[in-house]
Amino acid sequence: MEESTRYFIFGALIIVMLVVGAPIMLNLAKEEPDYAADGQAQARVQQAVNTYARAAGAYPLSLDTLVPGYLESIPRSSTGKAFPYNYETGQVSLPYTPPSGEKLTIAPASGGGVPGGMGDAITGLSVQNELNF
Repeated sequence: MEESTRYFIFGALIIVMLVVGAPIMLNLAKEEPDYAADGQAQARVQQAVNTYARAAGAYPLSLDTLVPGYLESIPRSSTGKAFPYNYETGQVSLPYTPPSGEKLTIAPASGGGVPGGMGDAITGLSVQNELNF
């Protein structure tokens, strides 16, 4: 094989490795979460859940229910993970445990008429409390 052909093949292999490997390497570099951005995104989703619950009288069964009426789209964390959601409590959580000493989770509003579980959703007590403020 001619030397210039070898250099060409070697160069082409390097370019292919860079094109395929660069996104993977960039993704690996993004493993450290952006705590501030994730906290803000979580708060936006939690607010949408709470607003939906006040209007509907129950928490949405899925975060997808919030699109497009309450959110344009469901955000993902800075590391690309979905925010865990518990439809029974209405709690939106971070997909990771924050470093000790940092509190980033946003709890559902209490006492503001947001249903606090299936009992409230079934009886409508939270809706009644919301209307009797």
